[in-house]
Amino acid sequence: SIYTYDEPLQYLLIFSSLLFLEKRQIWLSLVALTGAALVRETTLFILPAFFFFLLPQYPIWKKVALCLVPVTGFVLFETIFMTSVGIAPEQTEYLATSRFQHFFSNFETVQYGVESIVSIVLALGLPFLLLLVSRMSAGKSENARFAQAALLTAAINTPIVLVSASAREARLFALPLVFLWPFLGAYA
Repeated sequence: SIYTYDEPLQYLLIFSSLLFLEKRQIWLSLVALTGAALVRETTLFILPAFFFFLLPQYPIWKKVALCLVPVTGFVLFETIFMTSVGIAPEQTEYLATSRFQHFFSNFETVQYGVESIVSIVLALGLPFLLLLVSRMSAGKSENARFAQAALLTAAINTPIVLVSASAREARLFALPLVFLWPFLGAYA
């Protein structure tokens, strides 16, 4: 196995997507989000927050349709890639037998359970405390939307990490912070 830390490229593409969204270049934003999903599939966890809080001007049907663009691109690429390389059966077996066993190992002992909880606090505690203290969520509507996007993404990402990954890797809990990092400096 090859172990890499691909979050920097994932975050670069997510920030690019947010920048394109700010400039109202929705298709470039979708391309960047699709690229981020191809780099690391956890990008898909931000899609509900991305589209429901950061695209307030669109009707719900259009938000859902836009959300399906990166998902479709990701699924098509992964299917073609895994089939052409011949690893689809291995991945299916891993998903069926091992992937969702992480929850039990994250809380196998009291020590592992404490480490799992501490990892969440280390990754999210200070940024969300700053959010609370600074009242960013009650401030300008743009900031409030980003704060809500971060909270929704944390609500989606945290349980999924606990169930499907080693929670002691605190970096896995940081995904929701992509919505807060651009603003936290002003409120610290």
